[in-house]
Amino acid sequence: MRRGSRVLSALLALALVPPPVYSQPHLVSRQEATDRLQAAATERRENQLVLDRLLADPAAAQVAAARGVDIRTVRAGLARLSDAEVHDLARRAEALKMDPASAGGGTVLIILVVVVVVVVLLAIAVVEDCKEKGAECIGDK
Repeated sequence: MRRGSRVLSALLALALVPPPVYSQPHLVSRQEATDRLQAAATERRENQLVLDRLLADPAAAQVAAARGVDIRTVRAGLARLSDAEVHDLARRAEALKMDPASAGGGTVLIILVVVVVVVVLLAIAVVEDCKEKGAECIGDK
C-alpha cells in the first residue's frame, strides 16, 4: 500500500510540473516595437487630418456655434481624444464622404457628433484635472 501511494505521489508530482516550452521568444524586438509605434503615430496623424478637414467645413463652425462652443475649442480638444476615439470619428467622417445618400444633412450630423464627443470629453478632462488639483469644481457644493 505504501509503495502504491509513493508511485501515485510521484505520478501526481510529474503531472503538476509544466512541460518545457520550446517556442519563439515572447518579447517583441526593439525594431518591431518601433515599427508599431510609428505605424500607430502615422495612423493617428491621418485620422486627425480627416477630422481637421471635416471641422474646416463652414458648417462645422455653424454647428459648434449653435451648441455654444467655439470651433477652435473643438479642434484643440481632438488632441485629448484617445487613438481609438480619433479612429472611430475619422471612420465616421470617411463613411460620410463615401455615402452620397447622406449628403447635406448627414454632414451636419457627423459634425454634430464630433463636436458633442469632443466637448463631453473636454468637460470630463476638466473635472478630473480639477479634482486632481483638489480645487472646487463647477457644480460641486
